[in-house]
Amino acid sequence: MTSATVSVEGFDSSPIFEDIQSVLKDEKIAAQIIDEFKAVYQFNIASPGNSKNQVWTLDLRYVTCV
Repeated sequence: MTSATVSVEGFDSSPIFEDIQSVLKDEKIAAQIIDEFKAVYQFNIASPGNSKNQVWTLDLRYVTCV
């Protein structure tokens, strides 16, 4: 995982992905979650009015340094 921001202007879902990023910075918690899921999730989200699209990818296959 990267320490870059996951916030994207115009998307109300950005805080959710910021929270996920924050939780996964704890390597112990990240290891537990990754051990259980071992998957990649892709979220395709449209802004209100479908004027913009954003993709967030959550890779839960392995723990990396943040």
